[in-house]
Amino acid sequence: MSKDWRLENLESNPLLRGARFIRKPYRMYAPNWDHDHCAGCWVKFMEIGTDSPHETILHEGFAVTDDYPKGAEYEWVCPSCFEEFGQAMEFVSIKSQNEG
Repeated sequence: MSKDWRLENLESNPLLRGARFIRKPYRMYAPNWDHDHCAGCWVKFMEIGTDSPHETILHEGFAVTDDYPKGAEYEWVCPSCFEEFGQAMEFVSIKSQNEG
């Protein structure tokens, strides 16, 4: 039996293993960065008010925190991938940036 492709995507980024995440509304990372994708399944994240009748858009998910090497909110994981693969990836869920 082959490994789930979503887990393979997550594992392809070694910086994600053991990363700390906070659940929050999606926010653009930079002014020219209008969307992002789940690091696992590639579902699209966009800010509220930017919907598409042709694709699934999430407005909330799990974002890496400010201790991530590329900075807070650089990587996003959808709730489904976080729940299904968080243990395998050793994700840490925090309530706020100040909690451990």
